Amino acid sequence: SISLSGESFSATGISPADFDQYCREVSIDRLACDDFCKSDVPGQAISRLALTIGARIVGVGALIIPRSVEPLARMLLHVRHEVRDAESFADYLIETLTRAASNRAASAIELLHISGQSIVNGLAIASGFHRRGGASSSYTKIAIGRPLTAANWVSAVQHIRRRTNLVLPSDFSSLGSGVVEVT
Repeated sequence: SISLSGESFSATGISPADFDQYCREVSIDRLACDDFCKSDVPGQAISRLALTIGARIVGVGALIIPRSVEPLARMLLHVRHEVRDAESFADYLIETLTRAASNRAASAIELLHISGQSIVNGLAIASGFHRRGGASSSYTKIAIGRPLTAANWVSAVQHIRRRTNLVLPSDFSSLGSGVVEVT
């Protein structure tokens, strides 16, 4: 479990019961929240983080990664907007959970859209998440988890295609011409 502290905040793991209690307290839709509140579920890894100031939880994040060949990691984030550093907290949660999702391999990530979370939603877009249409219930992103170079390009492109169905140009030198068409 990750445990960080700043001058006035801490970031630590949170139990399924406490995560569920937070979701109820801030009125996150039960259908969206339920999967992230479960205890050990066979075939998937679940990580949960809480950001606290004193004894008060000011933000949470959770990540579900199915143990499969082509997993779609699912992420849920919520921060209390009235907290002075809400934007920094949301940024920390997005970055930390995205890194966790792509720690071992390239991953497709789905971040649930929660109405009223303009800070999280705005930072998600700034972090490379895309939402298909205004009515979509999630944002998506491909996280590679390592720098891409000419030396690892061919194997990385094959791995990314296999894991996420994203097709990148097979020739690294084609990237030097500016904008690359990705399908």
